[in-house]
Amino acid sequence: MIALPNVETAIYLEQVSAEDSPNGKAQLVEADNDIQPMKNIKAALDDTSVQSVIDFTAALPRLRETAQNAAKAVGYYEVEMRLTQPDRDTVNVVIEELGEPVLVDSRIIEIRGEGSEQEEFASLEADLPPQEGDIFNHRVYKSSKAALESLSNTYGYFDQYWLNKSVDIILPDNKADVSLVYNTGDRYEFDDVVFFTYDKETNTLTQDPDKLPVELSLLQQLYGFTPGEPFYRPAVTKFSNDLSATRYFNTVNVESILPPTDSSEAGTLAFDNAATEGNDTLDDDINNVDNDGVAGLSSNDGAAALNVTASKEDTVNDNSDIGAESDNALSANSGETVNEADIAAIDFEADEATLDKLQAIRQKAERLSRLPNDRVLDEKDQEADNLLGKISDSISNVAQKIFPDEKSLIADENFVPPTLAGRKTPQDVAESKKSTFICVCIRG
Repeated sequence: MIALPNVETAIYLEQVSAEDSPNGKAQLVEADNDIQPMKNIKAALDDTSVQSVIDFTAALPRLRETAQNAAKAVGYYEVEMRLTQPDRDTVNVVIEELGEPVLVDSRIIEIRGEGSEQEEFASLEADLPPQEGDIFNHRVYKSSKAALESLSNTYGYFDQYWLNKSVDIILPDNKADVSLVYNTGDRYEFDDVVFFTYDKETNTLTQDPDKLPVELSLLQQLYGFTPGEPFYRPAVTKFSNDLSATRYFNTVNVESILPPTDSSEAGTLAFDNAATEGNDTLDDDINNVDNDGVAGLSSNDGAAALNVTASKEDTVNDNSDIGAESDNALSANSGETVNEADIAAIDFEADEATLDKLQAIRQKAERLSRLPNDRVLDEKDQEADNLLGKISDSISNVAQKIFPDEKSLIADENFVPPTLAGRKTPQDVAESKKSTFICVCIRG
């Protein structure tokens, strides 16, 4: 696939000219793209394809909104700007008035629950940005929320939840009130570590210590924690790495059974279609308050609308000089005609063989969604809380490891992988507050 070319964004600051300057016109000075908000505006607009701005008049509202949101994301809510198109591959942004940045006026960050007494959380609570007086930045705010959740997962606070996460942007005072109130819940403990291996005689996975290729007592020396100790994720990672480092086994799968989450209880296969963020973007926890003190939309669960408009509309034609480019500048409507075939909807057709494959994929997805939770799972590096999300890989991997010579088993719709008798469920873990580890060790 050939990538479409993107526009090149040039940003200028309009400076009021001195009384004795020629013609008394405002001067345009090229902006420093390494400082905000110019850096973020350029990053946002540079992601626009040349094809999408052929009709500049139609594209202008979208481009203006993109530029304004990019400025707001780094704390500049009152930027007045105009956009022009000097040539097909370039978009000029002239910032007429930068405005004052939004500063953090009130910062409430409070951690409750058992974790509030832990040193790591107390330190994070004090140091977590933004601090009062900082320019409010949406990415910093989102990163701080993620840091709290990540620390909870590291130390086993799996019942964590938000009591409040919101920001009030107060205009035209250019102030931000940040509120992050978080409850860690109770800390989980380590439970037993259960070792399984493949029994060729019965074609099952077994806990029988006599079937293990290594003495159970030796394996037990590899994990540096005991049942009842507080959960600590790096200890699990070290244990898994140490098992692999012994080179006793061809395959080592370590699965941590954790309590269910909202996504794991949904029982569906989820696909992330979110676009990759190449620049700072607006967060959905932001409430905007006008000068009358009335919020457009407020809530404690982060559902808020962002609706602050610029006070001056963009103009299509720029009468200021921008080097020699302005002489050849294109107007918003350049007179170019668009072929209807170029913008018509694309009709896709698939042959019978392709339709059969799509049907087979759908059937396999339905089978996977109906599988119970007591299947052997192969934990991958990526973090996936939804057990069903791992089942597809686990079926193929278990089949390949247990039956390396039976290639057809991978495609066999009736193949059922071995089950683990007595395997704890996420619901069991939630009730006991103890996380169990299942280690499947197979030696060829």
